[in-house]
Amino acid sequence: MNDRRDLELVLDSGTPLIVIETTDEARVLELLREIALSRSADAYRPLFRWSVTDGLQRLDLDLEAQRHNADPEDVLRHIRALGRPGVFALLDFHPFLKEPVHVRLLKDIALAANGFRITLLLIGHRLDVPHELTGFTARFELRLPGAADRKAIVERCAAEYQQDYGRRVKIDAAALDLLVQNLSGLTTADTERLARNAIRDDGALTASDVPAVMKAKYQLLNRGGVLCFEYETTKLAELAGFRALKHWLAQRAWAFRPDRPAGLEPPKGILLLGVQGCGKSLAAKATAGAFALPLLRLDFG
Repeated sequence: MNDRRDLELVLDSGTPLIVIETTDEARVLELLREIALSRSADAYRPLFRWSVTDGLQRLDLDLEAQRHNADPEDVLRHIRALGRPGVFALLDFHPFLKEPVHVRLLKDIALAANGFRITLLLIGHRLDVPHELTGFTARFELRLPGAADRKAIVERCAAEYQQDYGRRVKIDAAALDLLVQNLSGLTTADTERLARNAIRDDGALTASDVPAVMKAKYQLLNRGGVLCFEYETTKLAELAGFRALKHWLAQRAWAFRPDRPAGLEPPKGILLLGVQGCGKSLAAKATAGAFALPLLRLDFG
């Protein structure tokens, strides 16, 4: 991942307000700290973290938080009056963007930012920027970890387990590859959490860990309530009837194997139509079980 390089470029662009919508707050702060500490003396800017609970605190130095600046208006007035270079990460500031005084203070800071080399980062799970500030704003999006990154995260979690418990994690190579594959689509923090849980359950990574990880993954992805992961599947042998479907699936089973011929893609899908109670849901579960694939249910209510 090149998140650090890309974030550094955005910071150096002179854009006074940077919006980062993410739940992986710790990773953003880690990247900011790495960037701050790697700067030369000429390009160095102090790095601050603000939250409504702790106030303003330096991240590049080990200093106590300034709790007297915990109020949103107070910290914005402090930054505006500072008149010195700095990078300020404002955490969960979205509820305060509805206040006209806060919006005006942010605009004042943005208008004077280039002269003092000040950058404000608004970090939260969702941020709607007021129209008055859009011209001063850039957005930055964290990449999701790739396969190599996910494998490195799992290996790091295994090393942590060995350090904590004094014994090596028993790792099945095929199970590791399957786990890395099934952790795709998650943030760094969620990947670490699921990998750590799989390892600390029994001090091993085996094929038996994969279903539980998949269930936890789709529970995370189902935060909106529309997409559901069906944990229980079944076998085609337990499905009565559906001879045409079973024949169709048997002919195409090869398309879902890892060693399928290059350039040949799996079928796009099938439509099961019938009255309630005729076995459509069971057929879907049997299809997923036959191909050893996750089964997702999309429910529009």
